[in-house]
Order: sequence, then structure tokens, then C-alpha cells
Amino acid sequence: MKVALLVTVLVPLAWSHSEETEQAHVEGGVLALSYRDCGDSETHAKITALSPSTMTIGKKTTITGTGSLDQDISDGTFTMSTALSAGVPLLDCTGDASVQKKCSFPLGSGSITFDGVKFPIKAGSQDINVDLYLSPILLPVGGILKTTTEIKTVAKNGDKIFCIKVLTGKKNENGISLSYEDCGDAETHVKITGLKPDSIKIGQKATITGTGTLDKDISDGTYHMQTFYSGGDLLDCSGDASKTKTCGLFGGLLGKLTYDGLTFPVKKGSSSISVDLALNSLVPAGLAQTSTKLSATTKAGDKIFCIDVFTAPQAEPSTLIV
Repeated sequence: MKVALLVTVLVPLAWSHSEETEQAHVEGGVLALSYRDCGDSETHAKITALSPSTMTIGKKTTITGTGSLDQDISDGTFTMSTALSAGVPLLDCTGDASVQKKCSFPLGSGSITFDGVKFPIKAGSQDINVDLYLSPILLPVGGILKTTTEIKTVAKNGDKIFCIKVLTGKKNENGISLSYEDCGDAETHVKITGLKPDSIKIGQKATITGTGTLDKDISDGTYHMQTFYSGGDLLDCSGDASKTKTCGLFGGLLGKLTYDGLTFPVKKGSSSISVDLALNSLVPAGLAQTSTKLSATTKAGDKIFCIDVFTAPQAEPSTLIV
């Protein structure tokens, strides 16, 4: 039993010569696509896959998220929100999930249209259609457009139906694209505001560093790392945040993740946290799209930081009809 979430991404097209005979000229490049299921144990549909892994600015792309609905649903409301990676909100929109509704970004920079669902939705395979339009006006210098779009539906009785976050980022030439989200809350002492690098190569070790600002001195801490892919867990590791520790992905078969210990006390101000990721060159493409959560707390229970790092495999863009 599967739920298919269809997101159509529309971006203006520029033809190099003839619309009928020439290949489209892409102004904004190719964006990597990744996703995160943002439901919890009470959500009725868990999104377990997203395809394709890239989209081309200037072409229409149908993004399909798949999952499984565990019971019939008789009604619902939807919420959609989109923000740039820097945390700049573009849209926050709600409505009756049975009615089509178009919600626009400011200054004509894009829109999302929720196509509406025919209730009741039966347990099993279903389609949810959303049209997402991103204008090239959003492209910053360098042509990198990174956004996070969250789409969720809730029944009128409060039951959670599904929740998915779709992330876009510039395609790179190094095999695996990286993106991130700060997963802390109002009580977390560090807000993660940057991640480097934005890509890694399979078969090579890469140091991934998240940066932010610490609002108070911290004298001690413990950390917890978890890595997931669509089929389940790859890693669950924890320890003293002052000590470096290497943990194997799927027992080391697929690679390893090394937490780089911090030197305490950590003083208030600019701060960074690093992990070394090494993926085995034989990692299947299906396992190269992962979500890794790294968090730390003091021994007294204060939350230091929380970051989700997403990897997405490279793929050649499909030939699509515009």
C-alpha cells in the first residue's frame, strides 16, 4: 500500500534557437533534490522515497514521493511552507485539502498549487498533487537556489496524514550533494547557519563542518548521531562530546562516520562542529540518499546543537516534456 506524493516544479524556459529542434538552454543549472519525512509515530503515511534526484531549472519536473497509508481518511486540511536555505520565508499557506488552492510567493517569485484530494482516501495507494513554480528571480549570484518546502496534511479530528520536506540545491560534479537543516528549538544554545562543503565524493573521506553562534559558555557534553535511509537505519552512535569516535555505517560495510571531539570549555561566540564521512565506493545509489542527525546536550540536560545533514546522489536529468 503506497501513497504517491506528486510535486510538479515549473520554471521558465529559454530556448537556444528553435523550440522544436533545439535542446533547452538552462539558465539556472541543475538542482539536486532530496527529501525528509517529517512525520512522527502518529502520522498515518510515512514517505520512504523521492524521485527524481535532480531537476533542471527551465523544465517541468514531476517529483514523486512514495509511502504507505495505514488507514482510511475521510477529510483533511493542508499546510504548505517554503523558505530559502538562509531561513528567509517565501510562503505559508493553509486550506481545505479537498479543494484546489494556489498560493503565491512575494514579488511574483513563484507559487504552489495544492490540487485537492477526493475524500475519503482509502488505505493503500493514493496520489497527492502539488504544482511548485520557482522563478529565476530567486537565483542568487552564482546560480545556486536552495529551498525547503514542507507539505503536510492533517484530518479535522487532528490525525496526522503525512508530512514531507523537499529540498532543492545546486547540482555538483562530485557525486553526492549535501544540504542541511538546523533541528534545534528555542532552548538550543547554537543555531546552525552554515554547512561546508556542499558535496562529497564517494570513496573519499570528507570533513563536514556545521557553523553557528553559541549563546553561552559550555563546559561539557554528550553527542548522539543517527543515519537513516529509506529502508531503515544505518547508524546509531553516541558518546562523550569531548572525545573523537568512529562509528560504522551498517556495521562499517557502507563506510564510517567519525565525530570530531570538542575541546571544553567551549566559549560563547562563533562555533563549529565537524564529522568525517567516508562512504565505500561500492555504496548502491539507493543508499546514497540519507539523513544524518547529530545533536549534543550538556550533562545537565541543556541542548547545545542539533543539525540534520542530507545526502543526495547525482543523477543525469531526465528528458522531460515542457
